[in-house]
Amino acid sequence: MKLFGQPLQSAAITDVAFLVSLAPSSMAPISIAELHLYAYLANIVALSKGLPVSDWGYAFSLTTEGFPFSHELDVARKHLCRRSIIQEEDYLLLPDKDLLDSETNVLDRLTQSVRRKEWLGDALVCALHLPRGSVRDAINHSPGVAKSLRDRKASALLRDADTHEIYNELSLINDLLGSHQIDSVQSIVIWLSARIILEV
Repeated sequence: MKLFGQPLQSAAITDVAFLVSLAPSSMAPISIAELHLYAYLANIVALSKGLPVSDWGYAFSLTTEGFPFSHELDVARKHLCRRSIIQEEDYLLLPDKDLLDSETNVLDRLTQSVRRKEWLGDALVCALHLPRGSVRDAINHSPGVAKSLRDRKASALLRDADTHEIYNELSLINDLLGSHQIDSVQSIVIWLSARIILEV
């Protein structure tokens, strides 16, 4: 499927629909920048559960404004807007509830969407545990992102060296606290919190 001559990634469409749909009232409506940020965080959640970054379905880069950004995710967002499933108002994503429910009901029946929905939901839960805006601060101090910001240049995110460092940090958290006593959401929240504290 294509939109304006560009291929549409089914993973990206799934993620936009679920992120807008799953966002709790205290976080809704999410902004376009938050859409990319939470999708990036979901990618890290999936990484913590053993999914290779190459299997995520689309890539992220860092914008000059310091936000993770995915071209494929943005194409998917425009596609859902074109279908009136979501609307944009002052950079906020406002769902048409009936159309979005219909879309997510279809996605719920697809096997490949089940795990993605879980990862995206976990990312939103992680964000709920921190003050709004803190997720971006934490991500800005994470491997790969921090270096790109220091160098003041846009660059690809979650490269091999970055993912290796993130995975090691998350493994260390699990080892210190006991993997049998902590779930992935808790470990990600601790990881995000540590990134903020270490940079204060």
